Amino acid sequence: MRLKAICTPLLGGIVLFGNCSVAQAPCQSTDLSCDDGTRALYFQPVPLMVVGGNNGTLWISRNGGASFYPIVPASATASYISVLITPDNRILASGNDGAGNSYIVRSNTFDRDWQVVYLNGGGDVMNLRVNPAGGFAAVRSNASTQAELLYSEDGLQWNNTAVSVVGSVASLHDLNGTLYVGMQSVADFFVRVDSGPAFTPSINLPGGDTGTGAIHGAGLSVVIGLSSNDVYYRPEGGSTWNTSPLGPSLSGCEDAAYGNGLFLVACPGNDELGVSFDGISYSRALPTGVDLTSVASSVQEMKFREGTFFISGFTTGAPDTARMARSLDGASWEMILLESNARAFSMDFKTSFQFLVPD
Repeated sequence: MRLKAICTPLLGGIVLFGNCSVAQAPCQSTDLSCDDGTRALYFQPVPLMVVGGNNGTLWISRNGGASFYPIVPASATASYISVLITPDNRILASGNDGAGNSYIVRSNTFDRDWQVVYLNGGGDVMNLRVNPAGGFAAVRSNASTQAELLYSEDGLQWNNTAVSVVGSVASLHDLNGTLYVGMQSVADFFVRVDSGPAFTPSINLPGGDTGTGAIHGAGLSVVIGLSSNDVYYRPEGGSTWNTSPLGPSLSGCEDAAYGNGLFLVACPGNDELGVSFDGISYSRALPTGVDLTSVASSVQEMKFREGTFFISGFTTGAPDTARMARSLDGASWEMILLESNARAFSMDFKTSFQFLVPD
């Protein structure tokens, strides 16, 4: 019996390419009882990617970044500062609507059938996350520039509550199953999110700092202080944050990623990447391949997914150019997205599955 893919209903009942009849597989692709041989026979992996941009645009890839196509899901003036592929293969995209409002849209079938699910006066909705406590979370600064946590059980109905520390928001991070809010230029600049939600200051610097990039890897949580140019780090299970300087060769470092035994920090302050094997001591990376400074000078997000580092950003000029690059080792980079008259902000990735049915 020869098998071919004639339809692609993804896990959770989402269909990528239209309605069709699905063969009765003996197990779901994510079941522990579904052995590798059965999974390979009945399911084909689909590497999905989404990149958020300006001008109301998202770029979609169904082949792991080999090619992209643009869509405009809602407002043509929106900027999508954050994107998330949900566990059931919908897309959440957030930022602003281009008219001074915080903005979130949600798809019902991967990249189709969109609706606006959050519209409120205020700043960009940033750092969409799967909430370890259930549902989804993000952050924004409201119309009074006070940091708020946004949270939702289903991605449709959103609630917001002010962070207990006065100030504007910088970021939201999941460090080993706990959410933290990064604040801008305040003493209590890294705040733990507790049940409720409630908030507990976690890192304090009397002169103030800004919590931007943060990552957990190799049993270590690492936070990048934008203002201080320091790395704050804490071993898994520890209660005390230690401090180490990034050093004079790196400045303006805003995001971090961990993978393949490497910690990488993106430093638009000097168009560089910092690399570390222990998460504490960093040196300049020496990238090859593409001119990475064209991305590193405007890094919007850095992630590690599916064994690969990714950086999204843009260059300004006449015209602006959206860019996205990837690397296996943090040294040799390949440009996979290059779009004129556009800016790239955020990105997300997920390997889903399509059913194979008898021919």
